[in-house]
Amino acid sequence: MRLFLTTVAVLGLSTTAVFAQYLPPTFPAEGSVSSTLSTQDLPLGYGTFAKDYSLELEADTVIRATLRSDDFDTVLTLISPQGETLMENDDYEFGVSTNSQIFSPIDMAGRYILRVSSFGSYYDGELGAEEQGPPGFGGNFDLDVQLSRLTPL
Repeated sequence: MRLFLTTVAVLGLSTTAVFAQYLPPTFPAEGSVSSTLSTQDLPLGYGTFAKDYSLELEADTVIRATLRSDDFDTVLTLISPQGETLMENDDYEFGVSTNSQIFSPIDMAGRYILRVSSFGSYYDGELGAEEQGPPGFGGNFDLDVQLSRLTPL
């Protein structure tokens, strides 16, 4: 995270304002990344953490992003340049795996965010083994992104 300091003089008084700009790591235009989700990542509250990747997308593009993990129940979120959640997926192969996939057309060019998180929380590990359902809140994962262009009919 980068911080920008600005000094403003008002009526002879000087104040300093701190503006934070969130800049997650850039994901390659297409390809894959292998990483780990842990308590060192972005806290979302209620014991949940996320790892974000920024992705520059062009208009008239279709994105297919697939998140896989054997360690936790994955959740994949696509966030617009305005910070709105466009799509979120948990268990695209319902009943077969806990992997996630997003398939979406992109109408507007800009910097999007792919958010990797989990369905479980950090606190799930405090329950007894007989009370735990899906795998824990984090661990190793693979994120694959494929892009294609929309062509008019």
